[in-house]
Amino acid sequence: MIGLVESRTVSYNNDARIAYNGLLTNAKVLYYRMFALLYRLCGMCSNVVMVNGSWTENHINELWKVKATKVYPPCDVAELLALPKHAEKILSSENRINILSIGQIRPEKNYPLQLETISEVKKRLADYNSHIKVRLLITGSCRHEEDMQRAKMLKEQAEHEFGLTDEDVEWNLNVTIDRLRE
Repeated sequence: MIGLVESRTVSYNNDARIAYNGLLTNAKVLYYRMFALLYRLCGMCSNVVMVNGSWTENHINELWKVKATKVYPPCDVAELLALPKHAEKILSSENRINILSIGQIRPEKNYPLQLETISEVKKRLADYNSHIKVRLLITGSCRHEEDMQRAKMLKEQAEHEFGLTDEDVEWNLNVTIDRLRE
């Protein structure tokens, strides 16, 4: 995150007003470095550190200089693994590849990159005169109204910036586990 601010890259956590202003960038970097130092000192006082994923594990190990233990949240995947596989059938009958993206609709998930990627894949398939279609299935939860607005903005971005249609991106928001299994 500090590197992102230092490089003056505009992002969900680095507003353009800061990124384009050297003084504000330096102030934010100083603030982040001081916060990181305090965070590290607190973390180094821990006897046992558990994290819920690889990214967090690497982040904590680097920042705190301790060995974190990765403990994934309890999730019974046996039922999901037993679901019928439809990918080959969809590819052969509809010439389509579905790509499923599951997660909360949050800025740090970088959904615009997924949209850009699907757009680029479509262009490359067209360049090769391929008849294969790709479809991104975004299945995510919205915690509150702000996430709902973010999803709406992403839909608009998909259409206006990346030229994607409902055939290219399917939005499944706040679905039940039964719907997800489908």
